[in-house]
Formats: sequence, C-alpha cells, structure tokens
Amino acid sequence: MKLNLVIAALAVACSATEVRASTLTLDSVDGVKDSAGNFVGPYSGKLDGLTYNIFCDDFNHHISIPDSETVNVSTLTDLHLTRFGGVAAATSLYQQVFYLSSYLPGASATQRGDVQDAMWSYFSTSAPNQAKAEVQSWLAQAKSNYVGKDYSSFRILTEANSASGPTAQFDGKQELFLSTTTRQPGLTSTPEPATWAMLLTGVGGLAFARFRRKSV
Repeated sequence: MKLNLVIAALAVACSATEVRASTLTLDSVDGVKDSAGNFVGPYSGKLDGLTYNIFCDDFNHHISIPDSETVNVSTLTDLHLTRFGGVAAATSLYQQVFYLSSYLPGASATQRGDVQDAMWSYFSTSAPNQAKAEVQSWLAQAKSNYVGKDYSSFRILTEANSASGPTAQFDGKQELFLSTTTRQPGLTSTPEPATWAMLLTGVGGLAFARFRRKSV
C-alpha cells in the first residue's frame, strides 16, 4: 500500500510539472495589423511576473488590453488542458505554429501580418487571408521544416476559468503561447533585417485594443 501511495504521489508530482495554473497579464500591443485589420504578435505580457513575448494561435476568440487572467500552462507532452489538444494531429499543428512564431520578432509589418495569418489558420477556418500566396508560402515552409526542432521551451497558455471548460474551442479568451527562452528554434534561414525601432514605438499606447478585431 505504501508503495502504491508513493507511486501515486510521484504521478501527481510529474503531472504538475506538465500543466500548472499561473497568472497571465497582457500589457500592450504595438499597433501592427494584418491586411484585414487584426492586431498581430508578438504581444507584450507577463507570466507570473516575468516578461515575455506572447504569441497567439487562436483566431476564434479575443482579449481586450489590459488583461489579467488565470491560465493553464501546458507543454506539448500534455495537451489535455489546451484549447486545441483534441484536434487531430494536434501536436504537429502546435509545432508548426511554434515554428512560424520564431519569424515574428523583427520581421517587417507586412511579413508579421502574413505569418500571423498563417499561424491562425491551423485552428480556425475563419482566419483571414488563408488563400493569400504569402500566407500559403509560410504554411508550406512550416510543413517542410518544422520536424526535428526543439520545442521544449514553449508553453501554451489557456484560460483556466472558461465557463464551458478549458478545452472548449469556442468559449472564453484567446489561447496564447510563449517560449521561455530567446532562442528561435524554427529558423532555417535568415529573415529580413529587424525593425526593432518600429516594434518598440508606441508600446503601451493601445489600451483596450482587441487582438482580433479592428478598433471601432
């Protein structure tokens, strides 16, 4: 019996390392939009007080800035509390989204819009610009190059207080994700020159902006 209790305790401890609840605060967007008028990542935010670039995989929902919420923090080893973990081939789809996110920081505004639209298209049939040639090109690149990359630093952030449960695809706030390192595991070629000045200009000036929708 004692052995069984020890095994059970270890199982609980191991599962806790895979999925945990944390506080996510979102501070600002920098104003860059795709051609359909949707704000694109990376966004600025904090997870348990630590600042990260935050990315979005979920076009079916929105979040208004500023925002604070309790989220389940998941890795690819346990997707049961993610919004899209029940989708067919979910692990590979998340990996392709992670791969594409490495191109967002420092890209031109147009590129960021195309990359973000490609990321949104994995889990939403209503994502914008899915037929656009540039978006299709990013999707093809991800499909050809995502395998064999290290995605262990990525964490999926899913609202923990969803009224219909954390895995409901059409309920609650947007699902987001981040990488705990500054490494860019998806890169297989050199992106266009960075435009950091553009990315930093205006940070913090778009309170209550919707990620998904054009400001009214």
